[in-house]
Amino acid sequence: TQADESYGAWNNYKPPAWDPVRGRLYWISSGSPSDVVAKEIDPITGEFGGGVSTPYHGEFPVGNAIRVSKDGSEVLVNAQRFFDADTLEIQEALPQEAEDAIWLDDGGLITIAETDDGETRLDHWDAARGLYNSQFVPGSPIRVFEAPTPGSYLVITQRAKRPGVATYVPTEDPDEDGAPNPQDSFPLDPAAAQDSDRDGHPDAWNPGMGPGDSTAGLAVDAYPLDSACWLSEHGTGGVCDIAGALPAYDPARVAMGTDDVVYLLSPENRRIYRWSVDEGRHLNPIVTGPDPTLMAYSEATHRLYVGYPGGSITQIELASSVVEEPFTVVFWHLSGLATANEFVLAADWTGSNGAH
Repeated sequence: TQADESYGAWNNYKPPAWDPVRGRLYWISSGSPSDVVAKEIDPITGEFGGGVSTPYHGEFPVGNAIRVSKDGSEVLVNAQRFFDADTLEIQEALPQEAEDAIWLDDGGLITIAETDDGETRLDHWDAARGLYNSQFVPGSPIRVFEAPTPGSYLVITQRAKRPGVATYVPTEDPDEDGAPNPQDSFPLDPAAAQDSDRDGHPDAWNPGMGPGDSTAGLAVDAYPLDSACWLSEHGTGGVCDIAGALPAYDPARVAMGTDDVVYLLSPENRRIYRWSVDEGRHLNPIVTGPDPTLMAYSEATHRLYVGYPGGSITQIELASSVVEEPFTVVFWHLSGLATANEFVLAADWTGSNGAH
């Protein structure tokens, strides 16, 4: 029996993770602050060897699972933040925390997180951290494991009376409509795939499909190229009445572009509304992801940057499109967003006073 508390005692409420590749045990130290700790263990004698701990000492929350990559080079903490296994320095992060995660043989990941309505969202990430697939499982998330059948995974969730087990088999076309996820705006609905204006209403039904086949209650967009309108009564003569279709809202952030357009962020509507000064009218709004909270404009790049609570920041290249694209992810909850010439300044909650 060996005892070693040189890097902090193991917190029994947070199970450790063993890496057979490098012969290391990772755990979260008890006490305050909590750190991610690694110690080498001799496979023959069981004696402790060299160790390392994160250099942050409480700057990051380390409350959930520790998962070590298959090759032992990376450590995932909180099913969101990636640490270098040698230095335990943070490298990058996924857009949001999750309850659990599992590494795949190809370097990808599966994460499970709880949705606002108490279900489990399964996200399958490829080795480049791109989102490959998403599916929903009944119940709140508990754990995810490799299944006995190669290439499939077991998702354990807490349901109404007892835990349930669901099987996930990776696929790039979960609704089997012939459109792979990257080209499918409705990846879990076989009735539709295309949404040109990204407003959540399909351009048309897939061949042989109709409203009765939609699993999400979709309705075809009467104005497939106008993000402000989708119902026929939103315009006349096939022309979208943008101003008439806009809801009442209070903007959370406002910016003025060099194109003489005012940009107004509405988190509750997942939109950036636009007013053209030159034309004296509303333009079609820009559709964002769920729950955008921050927005900044750069005159130098003529881009909008949109921030989300989990730390994700997107960019919109206004000169060529009005589509959100990934930009970066900060290491913890995003609390501020600004620009300085071609640079983007982001503040998160890292440390006692925040970091920039």
